[in-house]
Amino acid sequence: MTRQSQLVLFGLIAGLGLVTIFLGGTGNLMTLGATGPVYGILDSHGLSGNETLVSELYAVVLALRPAWTVVQVIGVAVLLLGGIGFWRALKSGR
Repeated sequence: MTRQSQLVLFGLIAGLGLVTIFLGGTGNLMTLGATGPVYGILDSHGLSGNETLVSELYAVVLALRPAWTVVQVIGVAVLLLGGIGFWRALKSGR
């Protein structure tokens, strides 16, 4: 494999890591943003004072946050591995 193809490959891998981090952050923010409409629906039906129901619905909506955090951590790992590979390919040409 040539040096240029290695640089392109590791650059694409690092770019994939950046995109994964961005998408994980967006998913996490969308999950947090979904709590507002849930409370709005409960309020419009007069159920916003029912703490048990509010707690259960928030638990369901916010249950996806750990999954998005894992996506972000995987993105960081991919970015680091792509960056290390890019750096090694760059240094091997000298």
